[in-house]
Amino acid sequence: MDSTVTESNIHYPTDSFLLWDCYRTLCRLLHKVASEDRLLECGIRVHLKKIKQLHTFISTNCGRQSKSSKRAVKKAMKTLIERTEALANKVAAFVISAEKSGRQNIVTGALCDEIRRLLPLTDQSIRSSINGETVPAKERIFSIFEEHTELLRRGKAQKPCEFGHLVTLAQTAEKFITYYSIEERSRHDTVHKDLVLKDHKERFGKYPDIFAADKNYYTDMEDVAYWEERVDTFAVGKKGKRDALETEREHSESFRSAQRFRAGCEGSISVLKRVFGLKRCLSKGFKSFASSIGCLVFCHNLVNLATG
Repeated sequence: MDSTVTESNIHYPTDSFLLWDCYRTLCRLLHKVASEDRLLECGIRVHLKKIKQLHTFISTNCGRQSKSSKRAVKKAMKTLIERTEALANKVAAFVISAEKSGRQNIVTGALCDEIRRLLPLTDQSIRSSINGETVPAKERIFSIFEEHTELLRRGKAQKPCEFGHLVTLAQTAEKFITYYSIEERSRHDTVHKDLVLKDHKERFGKYPDIFAADKNYYTDMEDVAYWEERVDTFAVGKKGKRDALETEREHSESFRSAQRFRAGCEGSISVLKRVFGLKRCLSKGFKSFASSIGCLVFCHNLVNLATG
């Protein structure tokens, strides 16, 4: 088994980009409401060009190290936060008044529902952008369009930060993927290891003869001893220093053979990314994200069956 990250269909998230997305989306929804019913004209003045200039200035100059540039970026960011927050407050008041007026039709009602969905995300974006406030990654949002996206650090040199979801895959020696998992809030790899082995027993009536995974699935040597009683070859390497017995275990022929077998799963992941589109999911919403991963796995197994 192995795991990888499938990215969501979002641009690289920055604080200024999130605020710009919130501002322009609220403006677009307000314009649609006004075009549907002139009597619901909100009378809110918007400054799209000014907000875009602020976002562009911040994005261009945020990497500069001079004190004058840092002061200018901080001032522009403060203005961007204030204007976005002011617009959000005005829009919230407008939605309440529109509901009380009783003039909403199906279209304007749907637009107001979309505005209500967006307002909490705008508040989160503003909170994440306020200078000096540290927000945990689990409480941050990285896109108002794909708010289910999570930040994943997998220790990859080329991509230290990835934005999407963790996809866990397990396959047999014949390259058939028998297990896959996508979670909205990803858990540690060691949890999935136990789930995979239990699922294999339920599906095939017994534990596999050989189980191979990388060191991310290592918990402790007690866990290794537990699974070695149930699996003939349990090839999960230990993290950290090894004593003589642990070194001998990992240099045995059966362990090395199982690790060579594990490389096949990495090859399957490469094929899924290059051919089937696992690298980036274009579907909207987490349910569509998860179902598209399932479709990719099904297509992979179908092609493998046809060519086998």
